[in-house]
Amino acid sequence: MLGTPVRYQAFTSEEEREQLIGFGLDEGTAAFMVTLNANLRDGAMAPTSGDPARLISLGLHGLEASRGTRVPQRCG
Repeated sequence: MLGTPVRYQAFTSEEEREQLIGFGLDEGTAAFMVTLNANLRDGAMAPTSGDPARLISLGLHGLEASRGTRVPQRCG
């Protein structure tokens, strides 16, 4: 497999759905994957500029920044 040329081939959503069903996926899973790929193609997971955080004057912090934060436990 190493060194084997790879060819990119773009599919329409319908062609992708047919391919996935042909590979054995059920209709629901194929539809989910087609929608997911269409959203990714349209930029759903693209990096953002950070404008939302600046607009609300808050920093958005990831998991690393929130480490050590404890949720209060209820007694009783």
